[in-house]
Amino acid sequence: MEQLSGLQIIIAGYRRCGTTYLHEFFSSIKEVNVLTKKEDDRLLNHFKLRESGVKPYITNKDSDVAVIVHPMLVVRPECLSALVESCETPVVVFLRRPAYERAKSEFQMLCSISSGADGSLEHYSELAQQAICHSQYNQLEAEIERICPGLQSLLIP
Repeated sequence: MEQLSGLQIIIAGYRRCGTTYLHEFFSSIKEVNVLTKKEDDRLLNHFKLRESGVKPYITNKDSDVAVIVHPMLVVRPECLSALVESCETPVVVFLRRPAYERAKSEFQMLCSISSGADGSLEHYSELAQQAICHSQYNQLEAEIERICPGLQSLLIP
């Protein structure tokens, strides 16, 4: 696997915390490498990432700065680890917002995209549990630190 050279800023989430805005902002700067699609599902296949790296998925391969945005990387630390390994100088940014607001927003989003919702209390309880689980910042980040020891990261509340 060929490493991506230069500085790589990996914005690893969380969902509903501003990742879309940041992806659009960095996409407007032609000197910055970005993924052509914000939530490129190829980043969630750690086997493929370990094999090919991230370089095939970026737009401007000549730039010294790459910005990779994918909010699901925080709940898929094995994929974040593979992505970090494919970068020469990675810095991971964790975007945060107040946990209650984030869990509430995540729950609303999960309800809106949930297919086959039968309207049962059990179904909505499962969605609520998932939203709460994805809003437990310290636990998710501790798992990432365990899998990616020594990772340079920045927390933005």
